Amino acid sequence: MPNLAQGSPLRILVGTMLACALAAACAATPEAPIPPPASVHSDGVKAWLNQYIKADGWIVFAFDQSAVSLGSPQGVAVLSDNTLQADVRREYFSVIIFGEFASRSNLQTWNVDCKSGKIRTSSMTVYALNNLQGDHETRELSDAPWHDVAANSVDEVARDRICRAPTEGSEIKKS
Repeated sequence: MPNLAQGSPLRILVGTMLACALAAACAATPEAPIPPPASVHSDGVKAWLNQYIKADGWIVFAFDQSAVSLGSPQGVAVLSDNTLQADVRREYFSVIIFGEFASRSNLQTWNVDCKSGKIRTSSMTVYALNNLQGDHETRELSDAPWHDVAANSVDEVARDRICRAPTEGSEIKKS
C-alpha cells in the first residue's frame, strides 16, 4: 500500500490534481451578479450606472423598472433608404430570459423609420452578464418586420432620440 504521508509523491500528485481542478472550477465560475439599483428613481439608477456599468461614451436614453437603455458612442448611420441605424444597449437590473438564455445585458442594432415612427431589430446579441460580458448568443434578423413602439416606453424615448440625432449634431455616418 502506498504511503500517503505528507510529502509522498502520490500525495503531491493528488494535491496538485485537486488544486488544478479547483482552479479550473473557480475560473469557470461566473462573476458575481451585479445587484439591482437601490431604487429605480433617477438618483438610484445613476448611482448604479456609475458604480457597476462600464458605459464610456454610451448615452443614456432612458430607464424603466427593468433596465437602462443606452445609445452607442458610434452615433447614427443614415442608410440608403433614408432610415437610420443605431446600436441600442440594454443593461438589466436582474436576469431576463430570452428563449432559454438567461441574460443581464444585450446589444441590438435598430433600423428606425422616423417618418412612420416604426423600428425593427436587425440583430441582437444577448449576454449572460452585465457590461456585454459572459456567454452570449447572437441572432441576425435581416428580414425582421417593422413594428410600432409602445407610447411612453423606453423604446419610444430611444427611437425619438435616434431620430433627433441628425438635427442635434450627434455623430452621423453614411452607409
